[in-house]
Amino acid sequence: MTPKRPLATALQLASRRRSTAAGFSLTELLVTLALGAVLVAAAATTVITNIRTASNLELRERAVDDFGRLNLFLQSEVSEGERIEYNSTSLPRDCGEGQPLFTIVLPNPLNPAEPPAERLQEPLPRIYYFTRNGGADLWRCGPSFDADSGELLVASESKLLDITPTRVNADTRVSLVNTDDDRLLLYTLELRSRAGTVTLQRGSTAAPLVARTGVRAIE
Repeated sequence: MTPKRPLATALQLASRRRSTAAGFSLTELLVTLALGAVLVAAAATTVITNIRTASNLELRERAVDDFGRLNLFLQSEVSEGERIEYNSTSLPRDCGEGQPLFTIVLPNPLNPAEPPAERLQEPLPRIYYFTRNGGADLWRCGPSFDADSGELLVASESKLLDITPTRVNADTRVSLVNTDDDRLLLYTLELRSRAGTVTLQRGSTAAPLVARTGVRAIE
């Protein structure tokens, strides 16, 4: 009779081979984990890059929108003036602290339509533009306008209202290109993010932005 031990041994060896083939060695497991970590890192980098790109695009689109509104506002205010004054060393007390940029001199609405020799009723209303926060924030200080007519608001006793300071735009730098012409405002605009990086720049020394006074002074 043929012994059964050799057959049992053969079955055990075959079972061990199948078990070894179905599993992973330690080296294979480490290689798999390393490859998985590389893939996860690559995917995370791609996601972060896409988020940053989308965020930068959103910041730029917002900066373009802010520039359009701000530039239109500046040009509209300058067009209401008779002349532009530069190099002011100080601001009126009502405006608070700040670094002066330029001043728009407006016609006085209290003057008659056909003024006599003493046409000028001083002080003429003025709009002061200045900066705060080390030049990073643009501020305006001046009389209030009627939202519908665009005219200066006058108190009931026929006097100009007090001037008040208002922040026009944060993280905005305005640089004057030329301060010789009192009828033209030549400037550049630079909009920045809260981190201080430049998101949009418009105008240059060679091709500045231009705003013109629209009121002719009565001599």
